Amino acid sequence: MSENRRILNRFFSPCKLAAKKQGLLHSFTPFTTCELMNISAGGIGLSSHYLDIPLMQKMEIRLAKGIQKFTATGLVCHRETSDNGIYYGLLFVAVDNILQQRLKLLEQETYTAQQLGSNKINHVISSAYQQLSQDASEQSLNQQIKQQKHKRNSYGHY
Repeated sequence: MSENRRILNRFFSPCKLAAKKQGLLHSFTPFTTCELMNISAGGIGLSSHYLDIPLMQKMEIRLAKGIQKFTATGLVCHRETSDNGIYYGLLFVAVDNILQQRLKLLEQETYTAQQLGSNKINHVISSAYQQLSQDASEQSLNQQIKQQKHKRNSYGHY
């Protein structure tokens, strides 16, 4: 999997993943735990020692991260056998609305970061830290002024 066959950016996010072959005959088949390799707005890469699904078959996918659960259906468009099991590359054909929105948001954020370039990103981050530091200093100074005013009011003079 050295070459990137997709235009969309791939992301890795640790989460629980289970999959099974889709179809009427497989409706009662239990889901099999898989390893998430990567995910993008267009599809998902997963690996399994126990699934054996041929190319051009549909798979049902369940993702869970914390208490959030997502579902999707993908078409097996890449299959590669290795010592680590079978790697599947799936093209999404149906995706849970919330998962789809999150993947699109990740894609947009990545595109924006790439457009800015690392120098501009570092400048933006640096500026943000400077602003936070300046805000903290101003807040500390204002707090000191209030304490001084309170002392003057308490004692009648400074």
